[in-house]
Amino acid sequence: MDRWLVAPVNNGFVRGEYEIGNMKLLVSSGAGLWAGFAIRLGVAPRIELLTLVARQ
Repeated sequence: MDRWLVAPVNNGFVRGEYEIGNMKLLVSSGAGLWAGFAIRLGVAPRIELLTLVARQ
């Protein structure tokens, strides 16, 4: 359900990991707060945990 709603206004990025050139992009479905309203549209809430490591 979220693909038809989110993708058109988010440059096609819905959720998950993407590679753009030599960059990585992580798009989370989020915790469920949007413009002040707590809503979920068929997607479980999610909080991503990232560990950033310096290049050697």
